[in-house]
This record gives sequence, structure tokens and C-alpha cells, in this order.
Amino acid sequence: ILIILIIVLSLNSVFSLATFEKLYVRSLVSTYEVTGNDLKLKIEQSLRFGKPLEKFKGMGPLLEKQMKKTPDLSSISIAIPHGKIIHHSNSAQVGKKLPYALPSFSKSDKPQSKLIDKTYMTFFPLYDRAKKLVGIINISFSREVIYSKLKEMAEESLKTLLWLLLPTSAVII
Repeated sequence: ILIILIIVLSLNSVFSLATFEKLYVRSLVSTYEVTGNDLKLKIEQSLRFGKPLEKFKGMGPLLEKQMKKTPDLSSISIAIPHGKIIHHSNSAQVGKKLPYALPSFSKSDKPQSKLIDKTYMTFFPLYDRAKKLVGIINISFSREVIYSKLKEMAEESLKTLLWLLLPTSAVII
């Protein structure tokens, strides 16, 4: 009975962690989608007045401010559709080409999220007043953010499991 109890509780913990990982990733992506949509609205408001995306001033401080609000983020960048970075939370990256392919966007306004090289990235299309794609916002966070939370949860789960198992084992024995 004790062996079966240990196996059942262990499997339950493993399945709980796996489910938690999926839910936590979705939750973080949703949280950062709110941040990205807020930034997108601010930028598209200026684009509707005909201002070219490359001519935006003060984007560096705006992106840095967003980074300070959400410390789990790795970076925020804005690139033109062929991948050249025109604004970035790290000014050293401006002018470089993105090292990965950007997703293609149809006329839908929905952000797209992907896991690329241990980094979760969420892409937001930027449209001008003619509804032409003129840029893409990229908000990214490391997979380590998820793993650190999973590790924390696993440790708590193990402690709870031991506290439940020790008295139960004593009673069964």
C-alpha cells in the first residue's frame, strides 16, 4: 500500500507540474500580449497620422520603460517587415538584422507567439493608415523564467508530498 501511495503521489506531482508549465506559459504570454497591445496602440496612433515608423523619436526610452515595468522580459524590439531592427530596448541592437524569420501576418491583427532557441517570442503586426504592414513588435522572455517557477513549484510540491507521506506511512506501518 505504501509503495502504491508513493507511486500515485509522485505521478500526480509530475502531471501537475506538466499542466502548470502549459498554463504558466499561456498566462505569461497573455500578460505580455497586454503590454504589446498597449505599445502597438501607441505606435499605430502615430502611424495613422502618416509618420513613418523609421522616423519615430524617443522609442528607446519608451521600450526601456516597458522593460522596467516587466522585469521578466528579455527584450522588446521593433523591426520592419524584412527583419531590420529599427528600435530596440538594447540600443546596441538597432540596425542589425533579426537572427530568425519573422512570422507572416494576414490582415488579422492577432499577435503570434513562438518558442525560438529557448526564448518565447510574441510578435505584433504594425499597420499604417492604409492597412499596410510597416513593422513588427517583438516581445521576448527566456524559458528560464518558466523553469525557475517550475523549480520553485517542484520544491514546494516535494515538501508537501513528504509532509503528507511521513505521517501516512507511520499510520500504515
